[in-house]
Amino acid sequence: KTLQFVKWLGVHVPSAVEERILAKANATESKTKEAAVLESIDVCCEALQRILQMAGGCGVPLGLSVESLSGFREEIDGCFELFRRLQATMLDSVCSPWAVRWYRV
Repeated sequence: KTLQFVKWLGVHVPSAVEERILAKANATESKTKEAAVLESIDVCCEALQRILQMAGGCGVPLGLSVESLSGFREEIDGCFELFRRLQATMLDSVCSPWAVRWYRV
């Protein structure tokens, strides 16, 4: 349902990507929705890695924004995992040590 909604919003989803996600969603495992969410996260991480490889040193700032379009628990939880992995990918691409620190405000 979420994939249909994303397409309805006007986002182009390549057929190969759609097939990857739907293959996980239609698997006979008991946690198919979670598997589909994890596959979606993998697709996004692969896309960011390609972007960084192609344009990483060009001097154009790159930022991330991750939001949930869904009310499904697996997808909302997936947003946190997606942000964590994308953030790590971006920070690893700067080729210097990094750490995340949390501060109480």
